[in-house]
Amino acid sequence: MTITDPSQWEDLFVRAVDEQPVQFVRPADTDRPVWAVYEAAVYVGSVTAETDGGRPLWRVQGTREAHRELDDAIRALRRPPSWTREREQVAAWARRRLADETLLAVDVETTGLENAYAVQIAAVDRAGAVVFNEYVQPNAVLEPAAVAVHGITPDRLAQAPAFAELLPRLTDVFHGRIAVRLQDGLRPRRHRA
Repeated sequence: MTITDPSQWEDLFVRAVDEQPVQFVRPADTDRPVWAVYEAAVYVGSVTAETDGGRPLWRVQGTREAHRELDDAIRALRRPPSWTREREQVAAWARRRLADETLLAVDVETTGLENAYAVQIAAVDRAGAVVFNEYVQPNAVLEPAAVAVHGITPDRLAQAPAFAELLPRLTDVFHGRIAVRLQDGLRPRRHRA
């Protein structure tokens, strides 16, 4: 659709969302920007567009969710019925972890994505204090894509200790602690100079 005002959209149209065809059908008894949504001829819910002069805000039937992108609203409709309960279980788990005084957030930078070796291991306690931050000699080739992500070069690792040398200190740091691994994109990049 190239028309920016959803109220002007067709009563019936198909749009690909995540490479899957999605059929939108506006009920015959309304001119409002609301559509029933079908995938493979199965009703999955409805979406309504609210406009305030700018981009539309897409409301998902049966939830208090609103999305700036229609595709995101469709993804919300695709969630299984157990999603709300599972989301709350994950949130409760996270609250318990964050309340645990023994919590460590761990970040491991590697030589690549598959069969990778560690090149840096860092751990931060619940108060934000760095309790471990060491480069590791991987004795493996650093993939250029990995260097582009973490910025750790072979020169920086030239004098780094092997993992076996760091293991006794790592064991002491992790003993009796809850460790949560950080994922790329969820934390600022921290490197020791």
